[in-house]
Amino acid sequence: MISDLRKNERVRALAPPLVLFLINLFVCGRLLHSGYINQLPSIEGVFIALEKYIQIHWPTYDWFALWYGGMPFTRVYQPALHYVVAILASTGAGDTAWAYHATIAITYSLGGVTFYLLARALTSDTATAFVGGLLFSLFSPSVLFVPVIRYDLGSTWWARRLQALVVYGEGPNVTGLMLAMLALALVHRALTRKTPLVNCLAALAVAAVPATSWPATIALITALLCYVASLSAKDLSSALGRLIIIGVGAFGFASPFAPPSTILGTFAQANVMDDAPTPGPSRWISLALMAVALVLLRGILAWRRAPFHLRFPLLWFLLTGWIVISVSAFGIRVIPYPLRFHLAMEIPFLIAVVVCAVWIVRQWPVLQRPAIAILVIFCCVQAYNYRRYAHSMIHPLEIEKTPEYQMAKWADANMHGQRIFTRGTFGFWINAFTDTPQMSGFFDQ
Repeated sequence: MISDLRKNERVRALAPPLVLFLINLFVCGRLLHSGYINQLPSIEGVFIALEKYIQIHWPTYDWFALWYGGMPFTRVYQPALHYVVAILASTGAGDTAWAYHATIAITYSLGGVTFYLLARALTSDTATAFVGGLLFSLFSPSVLFVPVIRYDLGSTWWARRLQALVVYGEGPNVTGLMLAMLALALVHRALTRKTPLVNCLAALAVAAVPATSWPATIALITALLCYVASLSAKDLSSALGRLIIIGVGAFGFASPFAPPSTILGTFAQANVMDDAPTPGPSRWISLALMAVALVLLRGILAWRRAPFHLRFPLLWFLLTGWIVISVSAFGIRVIPYPLRFHLAMEIPFLIAVVVCAVWIVRQWPVLQRPAIAILVIFCCVQAYNYRRYAHSMIHPLEIEKTPEYQMAKWADANMHGQRIFTRGTFGFWINAFTDTPQMSGFFDQ
């Protein structure tokens, strides 16, 4: 009897994340069996080139000779995702393009799962976490705040996170945000359960983010700052030592992939690139106003005795939303590439919305059945919309018939290893097919 009860409890615990994973896989499943697809303007060609380079030079973590006259591989791009893809491709299950698409399909599908784990850790409520995971999987609230994103997507009801993944090649960022949510959940667990094993797992999860994506790393840093700011004075004093231990451990785990020289160099270059912070006083005025808004919001939440699982996402949403909406509404870039953080902005917004919505429904039980019916209908419609949208973007491509492939092969046959100048999609894809070196590259950091 006891063993049956425990088995039932395990099934109930695993069911919500499994359902969320399958819903997301239902949406993006075509990627699982796709090699090259009809998205050549996507920068994923550069990632496939890096992954082929890793396969050739495995396991050495060395000099990358193909761009800018050569550079240390740690300065090319954060390698964690690309090593996973290279390992998968090396098994012989498929070529590198297939391995990349299969990997990002899995990490995309795990995004709903790690959102659930984060919301579950914060709220200790399965229903709230599951509803939040459904909304995260089937709706992109950034379309409500940023008109240019809504226009680019083409509809309020289509999948922005999937568009970023497939059309723009944001595999590392989407994967990094998935890992960032896992890291936050484990940090929260470490501060509440206080065991050495959870501390170690939290440090590993935090380290995995800078090993995967710089934008996701900035999103995680903003989340941790808001997490600390959301703690009461008593909770902060008891948590500070453990946070330091997790931070030191994370730095140790991440340093082979993101040494201080790479972090400082990337930060310096990002601040002088095309989408660098807005020069002049407007940026500093915006930052000052943001700081004032954060202090005021924290004071109001303390005055109203809002629970931690509401204080934290509201502060995090204010910070990330300020970064995104400042550039969207006023053209002020407070950090480099601010619009890239709209995917991160969606996470705290949805947590806060779901926490409030579930509380309201529970306060008025008469709303429960209509709310469940609306949620079920919404999810069914959106799953259909998302899958249909995914299929409109993902189509197999005969890569040998493309100008990008033919140019790469011509350069390989005729340039005899000389470094050439090329841009656009030709530059994205040339090193996916040959080792012809380029005058420039595609990650200017």
